[in-house]
Amino acid sequence: MTLDRDHRPVIVVPDQLTAETWLAMDEAARWCLERGGSEVVFDLSATEAIDGSGLALLVAVSREAERVSRRVRIVGISDRLRALFRLARIEGSFEFGDEPVAPAGASGAA
Repeated sequence: MTLDRDHRPVIVVPDQLTAETWLAMDEAARWCLERGGSEVVFDLSATEAIDGSGLALLVAVSREAERVSRRVRIVGISDRLRALFRLARIEGSFEFGDEPVAPAGASGAA
């Protein structure tokens, strides 16, 4: 996990979100949901593959976020993974951003 330029937590997903890696993402998402804030942000800019358990985790986080009046935003997603979300019919469960979230301390104009 990292912080964006506004010091909000961002969950940086590894190159693969699979049965072997989802636990750390689940723990980070639960922490974000418990701490408050209006959204949970997943940065998929480094992610190349997501299996069924990874998709299930993202959907479960989205449902829990909705239950507590929060949203899930996904940034840095590749066209290939975005197509996977469409194919799995879960694209509507998330908000999407085009760019990865700039880390705290990063400079430059948007």
